[in-house]
Amino acid sequence: MEYREFGKTGLWLSGLGFGMNRLPVGSLSDRKEMQNAIDLVEYAIKQGVNYIDVARNYSNGAAFEILRKVMERHAQDVHICIKVMPYHTDNTKEGALQSIKAQLRDLNLNNVDFCFAQAVKSYEEYRQLRRPGGIYDGFLEAQDQGLIRHLCLSSHATVEDTIRIMEEGAFEGMTISYHLLNAMQMQPILDRAAETNTGILTMNSLAGGLIPENPQLFQEENRMQLCQLALQYIYSHKEISCVLSGMQSVVEVDCNVNAIAQQNSVLQNRMSGIESQLFQKNDFCMACDYCKGCPKGIPIKSFLFSYNALLFDNRMYAGQYRREDENLLDDIRLTQEMMRNGIVFPIEGANPCIGCQSCERKCTQSLPIMARIQTIYQKINQRILESKRWEERMQEIFAERYQSIAFYPNCATVKKVMERSASLLRRRQYDIWIIDQNKNLWGNMVCHGIQATVVGVDAVEKLKPQCIVIAHYILGDLLYSNVKRYRQEGIDIKFIYDYNDVPVVYLGG
Repeated sequence: MEYREFGKTGLWLSGLGFGMNRLPVGSLSDRKEMQNAIDLVEYAIKQGVNYIDVARNYSNGAAFEILRKVMERHAQDVHICIKVMPYHTDNTKEGALQSIKAQLRDLNLNNVDFCFAQAVKSYEEYRQLRRPGGIYDGFLEAQDQGLIRHLCLSSHATVEDTIRIMEEGAFEGMTISYHLLNAMQMQPILDRAAETNTGILTMNSLAGGLIPENPQLFQEENRMQLCQLALQYIYSHKEISCVLSGMQSVVEVDCNVNAIAQQNSVLQNRMSGIESQLFQKNDFCMACDYCKGCPKGIPIKSFLFSYNALLFDNRMYAGQYRREDENLLDDIRLTQEMMRNGIVFPIEGANPCIGCQSCERKCTQSLPIMARIQTIYQKINQRILESKRWEERMQEIFAERYQSIAFYPNCATVKKVMERSASLLRRRQYDIWIIDQNKNLWGNMVCHGIQATVVGVDAVEKLKPQCIVIAHYILGDLLYSNVKRYRQEGIDIKFIYDYNDVPVVYLGG
């Protein structure tokens, strides 16, 4: 195993890190699956892996218990992290500190090396972390108390916003999405990390499975060799200290460990060949930005780079998003990529392109830019759940004159409801409950000035709200199955999202 220093921390991390979000565990009650997962993580540690990436909700909520068992025997062998996600705490100094202490307690640890602000999606969200009395102040207090050593951030923001956050120097390290398909676009982040001595971890190494599911794009028939090549390509960039991988078997651990171990034997011309040929041969936009300067202000580079998602077979996401329609899956992926590339929603009205062909004349790949932009606008107008439509759906729910509402589950969409409907909720003086299975969150909370009470799903029978609002897009049907029996007791159940919607609030919730 090769090791690299992680930024300015003085800690040396293994080239391969264990991401605990994909362990094959169905539930905490399956002791055999739990033990197999424990054994797998321990096996990786014995192969030299010394960084473990975890969050409370990983692997169906089993990751913390698995890691707690692992740390009983390997506390001195590994570096681990805990995470605090905006919108999943009360966003205060006290809330962040409470979350950190609760996670340490659940892991049976006195301290950890890293604490991450998890899944920060924009510079504005970062600024909210940094506000006086906010989450970042909680991090500093936890650091002063010796609970955490190094402050880090996982970025889901645009390249520009990520660099801007990095340059402020509040965090010693970052986790970024980095893989064969976005490497050219993300290179400026690595360049700035080298200049600022910011540690870099990479996630999403196989592009969410798109790389092994589309081997024809890489002229590589053997999927295992392709996965190794993907890891080697990432680690060939010296700015990257550790490549995270969600491994599910001993075979995968061995494959990935060997990929890092054989890094120096990989021919540089193979790496260069990937960079120079992959996009050119498959009609991908490589985000060179030569097309910039649209007279109508269309962000062409971001549009076209997002369009790349439509060139893949996206059926593999059917299970992840609980959707079967292939066109819908394409639209979900397109929307995800547009959000990642910083395109502001909603995009209203007709396509503003005037057909001047300036962008196509500049394109070094001769891509049909105007046709692709038109396709994107058509999909947005037909499918995307824009802010206005989303708020209209909430107005329909409020129009029923309920006095008590339970939102299910505690997710990003509920926070948006609180934010955008704050004046109405205060004026009507609703009794508001939020259903969450995490007992640590039960109790009173204030969100955007709205008082609510977080309860478990079993509390519904006692509280008897007049309406349950299901606010999760992907898990809507599953959540409905948990509460549909309450219809017999006269409780209305409403959905914020329809099956065919593509929400832009946050595709996880």
